[in-house]
Amino acid sequence: MSHDYEKHLRKLREQYVRFFPRQRVKIAKQRISNPSHGPNLIVTYVSAIEGILRSLVVWKETVSGRPEIEIYNKYKRCGVRQLYEKYLQQHDIKSDVIVAAEKYTLVGYAVEYRNLLAHECTYLGQDKFPDLIDACQEFLSGLCSHAGINVS
Repeated sequence: MSHDYEKHLRKLREQYVRFFPRQRVKIAKQRISNPSHGPNLIVTYVSAIEGILRSLVVWKETVSGRPEIEIYNKYKRCGVRQLYEKYLQQHDIKSDVIVAAEKYTLVGYAVEYRNLLAHECTYLGQDKFPDLIDACQEFLSGLCSHAGINVS
């Protein structure tokens, strides 16, 4: 990894705290008008990973064959890391079966960026999101493949 993602995340948060509301509106309007740009894709990919992981975990834990709301409620506030750990535990597998450790680390940063992007409606430098999106795509593909879900 050639980027210092932690330093960049910290810097972005510090920067956006200082922005005036009119600056934030300008950026929000840019994001809204450009839904296929990198920051919006990161938000969507991470949300997809989280939602699919949650579904897989809930369905695996359901004995009756249909998810119960109590089981869903148990996992509804869990993030990617907790859900992935539970998925690995449920299937008694090691994490590198789904995705390489380096890619999973990038997915972790994508989660952090998603949180910042969603809550602050900010942008990233164009050098940041390609690796994060690639890692999310690979993780999502590996997860679906392992679960027997055809994504094509």
